[in-house]
Amino acid sequence: MEDLLKKYGGIPHLKKHVMQFYEKVCEDKGSKHYFFGINSEHILADQVNFRSFVMRKLDHLYRETPLQTGLASIRVKPGVFDDVMNTLQRQLKLMGVHWREIPRMACHILEVVEETRSRSADTAKTLIDPDQVSLALLDELLKRKHVHTKMEANGDLHTNRGFNLAYPFWIRLQPAERKLIFFGRFYAFSSVGSAELAAIVEMMQKRWTFMAFDVKNDADGWFIETRHVMDYGGAGIPIRMFFNVAKDFSWRLDELINMDKDERLINVVKIK
Repeated sequence: MEDLLKKYGGIPHLKKHVMQFYEKVCEDKGSKHYFFGINSEHILADQVNFRSFVMRKLDHLYRETPLQTGLASIRVKPGVFDDVMNTLQRQLKLMGVHWREIPRMACHILEVVEETRSRSADTAKTLIDPDQVSLALLDELLKRKHVHTKMEANGDLHTNRGFNLAYPFWIRLQPAERKLIFFGRFYAFSSVGSAELAAIVEMMQKRWTFMAFDVKNDADGWFIETRHVMDYGGAGIPIRMFFNVAKDFSWRLDELINMDKDERLINVVKIK
């Protein structure tokens, strides 16, 4: 999403066109109930504050209308949701977004909109305030979902499988910057050197062109690392989106490790 914002006018331009999208939906008799009781200010604020809690996918996955991720009680009929998506895509065209990039941008915007709509119907607290964010609290939330976790000596939180998580990863907080970081590591077998890892990274990069990979080493050997960084400084951590991005990141790692057909990397899921 950040690359699209830089390309198409930044946050002010996004807010202007999301507001126009909101107004057009509210004016349409067939779809106006999609935003029933939803404050436009909340829509705009969440687009700014929660955009980093959406993970990018491969472009072909944006070709179809996305599934509704909001609470079941507020979901609308598929035809209405299609109309909302079409209205948003037409607005993005007016915004000047290239037709190839409209589906991705629309999906990312709607994912955050679905969070805004869900929070309006919440009866329990589903947003962690910035000052209350801690790894201990995130650990507690994960354990409630039956995720196996372990607090590392360096302060990172290691997550294992559970709650539809396919591959283990680590969670790190940077409180001063108010950043939440997911990072995955693929360690190589001892016979594999940095040059071979660089070749694996090149292979991964051909498919996942928008992801960053680093070759590093530590006391346990050489490894490939990839990260997803979220900014919780604006409004905190939306718990639903936290779990969604954790699931997406974990399955992304699973797909990456399975690209290693020559098994030069240690697949910790297979060896357990």
